[in-house]
Amino acid sequence: MTKKTAAPALQRRIAPLVDELYKTRGKRYALQRAADQLEAREKQIRLELIAALPRFGATGAAGKVARAQLEGKTVARVDDWAKLRRYIVKADAWDLLQRRLADAAVQARWEAKKAVPGVSAERVTVVSLHKV
Repeated sequence: MTKKTAAPALQRRIAPLVDELYKTRGKRYALQRAADQLEAREKQIRLELIAALPRFGATGAAGKVARAQLEGKTVARVDDWAKLRRYIVKADAWDLLQRRLADAAVQARWEAKKAVPGVSAERVTVVSLHKV
């Protein structure tokens, strides 16, 4: 393909994809904002139920479409990270951790010219999108 024919072909084939990507991302952002608002309201209602039910001497209540019940649940909370790290290494208990890096923390170290042992940089291709 010559330079003369490349520009029209780019406009015909690629430019519509760019516009579709921009519009699709906008729709996703709108849906995500709506989902975030619903999730915030859901959390607020849960907190209201947790506070209100005991005041009425109840552990649950039913509406027309659903029933809510307060239940106890045991969750892990790290009180001493140093002790936990020592235990993980000594007991080879790496399954206690999730296997991912905090990208922003690694990036900050790299920008400060600090190495992160066991981590390498991989160049990936991403699409940067801006409204025209």
